[in-house]
Amino acid sequence: MIKNFIYTNSTKPGFTLAEVLITVGIIGVVAALTMPVLVGNYQKKQTVTKLKRAFSVLSQAVLMSELDNGSTEFWNYNLEAKEFYDIYLKKYLITTEDVQFSEIRKVVTYRYLNNVEAEGAIGNNNSYAIKLNDGTFVIIDGWFDAIEGNHRNIIFDINGLAKPNKIGRDVFYFRLYKKKGLIGYDESGDQGCERNASGYSCSQKIMEDGWEIKDDYPW
Repeated sequence: MIKNFIYTNSTKPGFTLAEVLITVGIIGVVAALTMPVLVGNYQKKQTVTKLKRAFSVLSQAVLMSELDNGSTEFWNYNLEAKEFYDIYLKKYLITTEDVQFSEIRKVVTYRYLNNVEAEGAIGNNNSYAIKLNDGTFVIIDGWFDAIEGNHRNIIFDINGLAKPNKIGRDVFYFRLYKKKGLIGYDESGDQGCERNASGYSCSQKIMEDGWEIKDDYPW
């Protein structure tokens, strides 16, 4: 009599340790390649969001000030920074702190986009800084053109005093002109938005690119 045997395989399919290690290694390589890109894109979007918000806040302040103080065309751009702020902007901004910029210079080292230390480039000791309620510092530049007197530089440090404190990364230059109003810093050459330049004009590049940091931006 032939007995029929039914073979039951109780062994469950699975992965060997080598296979698991290989899979983990592949995941690690992919993560290492993609994470910097994802983090960089997130930082760029956060930068633009903060910069655009600060620009909007200051633009609104300028418009409201014009109702009381007349067109920007007739403002006095040769005033000391604090006096300029007190007369034309203070009433129209919600701030949490005002400070003479010389105090900030004692604790913060600013750099150009090319990573060279920006000694004296971010305003001077007569500049005046205002901290907005979102943490952004607005710096009224102490330098002014005593001859033409047709504009005032205004600088945004969008993450307060935190690093990297670099022009074109978290520090951005704008200009308030008599006739043009508040616009990006519109210079080129060594003041342009290039990796080997100062980065002053990066604000203008971001605006011209539709408030985006595109692939050709020297991030």
